[in-house]
Amino acid sequence: MDPISVILSVLAAGALVALQETANQAVKEAYAALKSLIRSKIKKTPMNELELILSKYEKDSITWEKPLGDLIKKENLDRDQEIVEKANALKKLLVPRGNETKNEINVGSISNSTGFIVGTGVITNTVNEPPNKRKGSKS
Repeated sequence: MDPISVILSVLAAGALVALQETANQAVKEAYAALKSLIRSKIKKTPMNELELILSKYEKDSITWEKPLGDLIKKENLDRDQEIVEKANALKKLLVPRGNETKNEINVGSISNSTGFIVGTGVITNTVNEPPNKRKGSKS
């Protein structure tokens, strides 16, 4: 994953996991440390705008992905080695060791999104062919 996708993914996953009562303390601390580091590196964006975008992103990462991604680019946070390292450290806590490949998903061909799955389980995805592509369909 590119640095922006890693940062966005771990902020979204970290928000979900860190807010749970049963969340691992290391995850909570790594998530808080990443957010704190991001705050300390902001130079061009007013702090109240950053706080608004971060809080909205925590609640609705799909809607707020572009605004936060744009802010990350504008501030060159995706090129900041310290932030990328903290994001990757949080990713390692969120994705169990040995499951990195199994849990990573790339649905770029569907919606231009990337991310990873936190935890274990079965995901079933059914994609229907357009009616004109089905056998016996006239088009």
